[in-house]
Order: sequence, then structure tokens, then C-alpha cells
Amino acid sequence: MAVDPNWPDVGARLRVRVGVGPLTLDDTCVVRICEQQHHGQQRRDPAGVPAGTAGR
Repeated sequence: MAVDPNWPDVGARLRVRVGVGPLTLDDTCVVRICEQQHHGQQRRDPAGVPAGTAGR
């Protein structure tokens, strides 16, 4: 995985490689919109579940 140093600014890239041997996938994610974070905003994990609530 490689992340541009200006992450998460608009235009920054995240490069990932997943797999083994011939079954390898290279992909790139590009930030299109970056909204300003708000204090008190609840953090979420990638699945959209509020952080610290899994299994409740």
C-alpha cells in the first residue's frame, strides 16, 4: 500500500495491491471530495459501523 503525502486532500491517491502471484489486483483510489471534519463527529470503520460498537 502507498499513500500520497498530501492524503486526504482532493486528488491524493491510495495505491493498493491484493493477492498472490498471477492472482494479484493492483488498484488506485483517488480522493474526489474531502469534507472538513467536525469536532464531536462519530468515527466509523470501513464497513460503516460506528467505532467501538462492533458485536453489541
